[in-house]
Amino acid sequence: MKSIIVSKSTVDKLLEGVIENDKIKIHDSVWAIYDELFVEDMDAEFIRMNMDYLLMQLAYMAMEQDNTVNQYEIIQRIRKNSINDESENSKRELFEKTVVDFADYLCHLRSNNSQKVVVQIENYVKSNYSQNISLKEMGQKFYINSAYLGQIFRKAYGISFREYLNKCRIDKASELLIKTDDMVYEIAETVGYNDADYFVNKFIAMKGCSPTTYRKRTRAYN
Repeated sequence: MKSIIVSKSTVDKLLEGVIENDKIKIHDSVWAIYDELFVEDMDAEFIRMNMDYLLMQLAYMAMEQDNTVNQYEIIQRIRKNSINDESENSKRELFEKTVVDFADYLCHLRSNNSQKVVVQIENYVKSNYSQNISLKEMGQKFYINSAYLGQIFRKAYGISFREYLNKCRIDKASELLIKTDDMVYEIAETVGYNDADYFVNKFIAMKGCSPTTYRKRTRAYN
């Protein structure tokens, strides 16, 4: 009997297809997974192990959107159509249909919980503003298509995600300018800017003066 672990890149592509509700990507990924799994003389236990891992990933996506969903029911529903006694092509087609249906279901959960997700992202940004955060990364983290996430974020705050991130960073920098004696370049690095000149330009655009002037004026006023 042969054993194999489905490649991470293949699984990641399927999960991306589910997140994006991209039926073509789902189709290609499902067929790639079955090509890797159902080879001649494949060990049935290894097939089940691989499928169980994949099912757990899908169930986790749903729970990230709504922690009230029943993880066991989701896994059982998908498993029912993923491994059965039918031909390999029938298995493949059934599994593909189930994953497509699941992607639609996830999209429905996401739509119902869009405001909740925006708040989660807001809290994440406030705690991790110093890191190299991107909208694509947030989409992957919260299982939302990045383009759709950008739309609901702008609708909620009236600005783009990048503008919101910059605002959080500059606001934190303003606090540090007042409360510490750190150099401007040190504060820039602390809040997530590796380029001090870029930081100064962003600060002037948002606050109307340079970081040094802001520090002097604020301290003199206080």
